[in-house]
Amino acid sequence: MEIRPFLIALAVAVIMLRASAGFADSTGDLIQPNRSFILSEQESQFIQSLPPLKVMVDENFMPLSYYNVKTGAFEGISVDLYRHIAERLGLKHQFLRDPTLTWKDKVELLKNRKIDLLMSASFTAERAQYGVFTSSFYKSFYGAIALKSRNIVLSDSYDLANFKVGVTKSTAIIPFITTFVPAQQIIYYDNPIDLYHGIRSGQVDIALRNKYVFQEERFNKELFDLDLVHTLVESPSKYCYFFVKSEANQRLVEIIDRYLAGVNYGKLIAHYEKGEDELVIRYINQKQQQKQLRLATAVVVAMLVMVGFAYLNHRRASRKLEALNAHLYNQAKLLNLTHDSIIVRTMDNVITFWNDGAAKRYGWKAEDVVEKATTHDLLQTIFPIPLDEIKDILLHNDLWEGELTHTTRDGATIIVASRWSLQRNSDNEPVAIMEINNDISDRIRFEKELLLREQDLSNSERFLKAVIDTEPDCIKILDIDGNVLMMNRAGLEMIDADSVNQVKGECIYPLVTPPYRDAFMLLTQQVFKGIPGTLEFEAIGLKERHVWLETHAVPFRNEQGIIVFLLGVTRDITARKQMEAEREEALTRVKKLEGIIPICMHCKKIRDDQNSWNQLEQYISKHSEAVFSHGICPQCAESLYNFTPKKS
Repeated sequence: MEIRPFLIALAVAVIMLRASAGFADSTGDLIQPNRSFILSEQESQFIQSLPPLKVMVDENFMPLSYYNVKTGAFEGISVDLYRHIAERLGLKHQFLRDPTLTWKDKVELLKNRKIDLLMSASFTAERAQYGVFTSSFYKSFYGAIALKSRNIVLSDSYDLANFKVGVTKSTAIIPFITTFVPAQQIIYYDNPIDLYHGIRSGQVDIALRNKYVFQEERFNKELFDLDLVHTLVESPSKYCYFFVKSEANQRLVEIIDRYLAGVNYGKLIAHYEKGEDELVIRYINQKQQQKQLRLATAVVVAMLVMVGFAYLNHRRASRKLEALNAHLYNQAKLLNLTHDSIIVRTMDNVITFWNDGAAKRYGWKAEDVVEKATTHDLLQTIFPIPLDEIKDILLHNDLWEGELTHTTRDGATIIVASRWSLQRNSDNEPVAIMEINNDISDRIRFEKELLLREQDLSNSERFLKAVIDTEPDCIKILDIDGNVLMMNRAGLEMIDADSVNQVKGECIYPLVTPPYRDAFMLLTQQVFKGIPGTLEFEAIGLKERHVWLETHAVPFRNEQGIIVFLLGVTRDITARKQMEAEREEALTRVKKLEGIIPICMHCKKIRDDQNSWNQLEQYISKHSEAVFSHGICPQCAESLYNFTPKKS
């Protein structure tokens, strides 16, 4: 009896089991610690004084975090990196799990201070009102997902404004799309299952989902009728550790940021991001096993024919094999559904598998290249580093990723994001390489254009910030509730604030004295209705100093014309108010002459306080509101001019 095919199949199964078990291995050697980091004695005492942090995790967010049912523990890039940091800092913590909670529920728990830390989250202005973020440790992008049959094409992310768009609640992409997609065209779902049902049922045209998460769910949930039609590169998701807002956590975040600045976890990212490649390799391995299984079936059938008493067992084995063959056939079809180019080659670069995506991308059919060509010669590959260095990395890590330049059959040059995964046999010897290529030529061109725009924008922002910081008047931005979103240095000095962190996110209304508070609130409401206004009011600074201020407020609109902020310019008019008060006090006093006035008994001149003698009418005019007009009395006219005026 020939048992070699069975042994081969068993060896392949063992290899696959070992590969799947590899995901549960410890990742301690995948992180290189920050050896230049020094924790001061005060910082160490501060960390030891903290109670254990209550931590919750998004358990369906590959590759950042997920719950491993086999090990009963959380795993992923963010989880393993956090455990490493906690061990280095001596940080106490406990992971909490409730599989019934959605991501939105967990955000609400942090907002209500029921937990201390949530991972992983993207920064938003709304979340920053009740939480503090570490620096970003991982960046990914959201993708636009649509039915393949719809053939939807987006030239850029702003084309989403022409479609009905679905998103799950509390995702970080919402603030970005609401700036240009009309509100009535956005439908919010509680969970990803409802989101995908919304696409299939026609409730929405496009769903927005984290790109890496969708790639994982496409295999796990068999979403092969859906496709990634666009990547939202304009709004990358930068993931951070999200702590509840407190002074202690702000200090803790600063310590963690210092450690993150020098830790190297590139191998950790590669360890988790290669999960999809291993899934595809498994499909290809199963397809290659099909011939071996068929041969084994023939042997089994021959044996069962000769041994009549085992006929029923033979029928059962045949049915199982037919089901497996159908499953493998369907898996092969799935590989051809993807738009990515999937190529499997020997260690000598001879092509052994070429999917439909590769045929469409490069122009050669599978029968033209399989067992007939080598990849690098066929595609005229240009490497970012010497090929020998790439091979060394591949043999050491079983994985290499980078950007390659290829030439298609029609002579066009394209740039691809290439991922090479090494396949080993039961003796751990390398036998094949699987290469997955994704054409990113358009993305590279767009990223270059975007970088130039960002540089121009950065220069403009620095110039504008310099202008605002040197402006002697207060420049501030408020939301509809009067909360401070931005205030320049002059404004902080007016209200005696030492830094913008003292007032950012805080309501400005309590600083306005009660007689003017309602008027200030009404001005804010009018501005958000599109009506600018001006108000003089009295305020009390953070150090109890009274100041008089004059503010001019106007609405600030986004590109769609929607009012999003109040922009105010405020001037300190305390000195002017004091002068006006003094002038008013002077005007209200009635000028009068009082006391003893020194007057010459002969010429009638009056002596003032400086011992100067003044004409009578000059002195009275100066010290009262009387005004003189000159004439001549009859007696003086007759005695001086010998003239007697006629009586009127």
